Amino acid sequence: MIRRQSLRSVNDAKAHPQGPCDSPGFSREGMLYHAGRTVEPATTPPEMKRKGSAVGKHDQLLVLGNGFDLQCGLKSAFTDFMKPRDQLMEKASLTWDVDSASLRKSPDEPYGELSDEDGSALVLKKMGLTAWDYILKEDEQERTWYDVEECIRTWVDYGTGTMVTPCSKHMQHIRSMRYPNWPGIETTAERAVYFFARDVYLTGKEGDPASILSVLLEELHRFEEIFADYLRKQQENNIWYAVKAAKLLNTLAADRVHLNQRESTQNIPCEELDGEDTALNFNYTQPIPTSSDIPSDMLNVHGLAENHNIIFGMDGKDLGLGQPYYTSTVKFTKTYRLMALSGRPHQTLVHPYVAGFPGSATGVIKFFGHSLGDADYSYFQAIFDEVNLYESDTHLVFYYNKNRSNETVQGKDVKEEMFEKVNRLITAYGTTLDNEDHGRNLLHKLLLEGRLTIKQAPIER
Repeated sequence: MIRRQSLRSVNDAKAHPQGPCDSPGFSREGMLYHAGRTVEPATTPPEMKRKGSAVGKHDQLLVLGNGFDLQCGLKSAFTDFMKPRDQLMEKASLTWDVDSASLRKSPDEPYGELSDEDGSALVLKKMGLTAWDYILKEDEQERTWYDVEECIRTWVDYGTGTMVTPCSKHMQHIRSMRYPNWPGIETTAERAVYFFARDVYLTGKEGDPASILSVLLEELHRFEEIFADYLRKQQENNIWYAVKAAKLLNTLAADRVHLNQRESTQNIPCEELDGEDTALNFNYTQPIPTSSDIPSDMLNVHGLAENHNIIFGMDGKDLGLGQPYYTSTVKFTKTYRLMALSGRPHQTLVHPYVAGFPGSATGVIKFFGHSLGDADYSYFQAIFDEVNLYESDTHLVFYYNKNRSNETVQGKDVKEEMFEKVNRLITAYGTTLDNEDHGRNLLHKLLLEGRLTIKQAPIER
């Protein structure tokens, strides 16, 4: 089961959701808290066992995205983080006297020309800025929202070398700045990268893509640590986060679904719904109080802010071993960077499908607050492969949320948005199946067998 603090131990009874299930909580010792009393976890009765099941319980995996933290009142959106960073960049866009770090003149416009004096990037670093601040701000101005993973890809993926890519253009512009009479067509972000390479890392004279990529990786590490500090402070300043997170986590875990057309959990008590719940958390926060000595059933796949080990990265499924600067580029992929975190103990998140044993695979996979974007596609593919989504009886549940605490999309649009994302995800996964016919009809099969549910999250405004 997911180890989480009892709601009663975090807050008083008013924190409990209302209803017949009253969202059971789970203590670190694995005891089940329900209706004001502590009881031993219930044994799965024979009538609950799926026919022919080797597992015999309705185990589930919860997949959590940033929408989870936002719903719990945490200002974890990248736009919130970047607001004070924008102010720093506006301040830095003034021309600085490198020796005294005093302002000399105002810029004509925000994010204006950065000083090209030797040592100017040392001032930026002293202010707490990184090259990625400028890169992400410039990228956001072009696409009107922050897409960290895609932005990383456009800056570090050189491509096959046979055609011009955004990365190759950036590298060409940065390299040209080494010369006294460079054409001056570079952007503010490209200037920032060059100045950091020249002043902080002393590699500007080389200007080759490999050295610039090395600078970008070091600056990404600095940027990650700054973001981790921001999240830690947000959690410290939000005394209700733990309470809201525990309540929402339990509500999602206890939400009833039909496991297939012949079997329903309609009349199953909440205690019996708790089999082996695990969670894959894409956030950098931990809503479950943990001890380093006790493995948690929630895996923060991209690290934890409190442990100073968070990672930003791109999906590496389209990288080719033969492409230029592959050894430098692959270090920006999530898979490569996850190797540094692979020593953390945790249980297997999903039960694999075993041919001839119906019900052997994880019974339910629930998605909440995740954008289902391309950057995390490899994770979803691995999970779907493990449970053999086509052959197993695994049920997928995708929650949309009309009651978003940070509303940007309203009512009916939220539901339609989720339909589009799910269709794209399942269709993309279908293309990876060895049997092309199975791939083409996977979505239809899931719907026909009642194994795909798209529903409003069990959240009250």
